[in-house]
Amino acid sequence: MREDEQIPLFPLVTFTATALPDYGVIVFRPDYLSRMGQKPEEATRGQSFALSPELVRNLIAELQKSLDLLESPLYKKPSVPNL
Repeated sequence: MREDEQIPLFPLVTFTATALPDYGVIVFRPDYLSRMGQKPEEATRGQSFALSPELVRNLIAELQKSLDLLESPLYKKPSVPNL
């Protein structure tokens, strides 16, 4: 994803993740803010996603890489222009 792309963002408020051993999947369901001014306690409940163990491992690895980047002292946060 390029930084200059305008994409809609839906802040995640919370989530549930539950293993279903009989099916060999982890069910992930996010709760997120879907409109401006929405309070966290009014979060929209997302769909339930069934993730394979391999997909969960890949997701964890990608999230860790992104987190490492954000926490890196070399990461330059965009400056806020003077208005």
